[in-house]
Amino acid sequence: MIELLDLHADMLRDEFETFDSMDQQQKIDSLKEIYDKAVDKDNAEKTIYMEKLNKEMHGKVMNEYKSYDLMDNEKYQRIEYLL
Repeated sequence: MIELLDLHADMLRDEFETFDSMDQQQKIDSLKEIYDKAVDKDNAEKTIYMEKLNKEMHGKVMNEYKSYDLMDNEKYQRIEYLL
């Protein structure tokens, strides 16, 4: 995520006036906020936000931010228990 922050720092400064005074987690949260707006199918302005993001970001964020841990699913926890 740090790499993505560096890549989008200028855009985030334009979007958030307090970006430079934010701590690391707040900066990550601000990038996630822009990303969420860009991929929200119900957001009429999603195209505007998608254009602000680096094209490679979508795949990277999908891997890091939207990843799915099978062990969070109760069914897989029961299977693990039975094994």
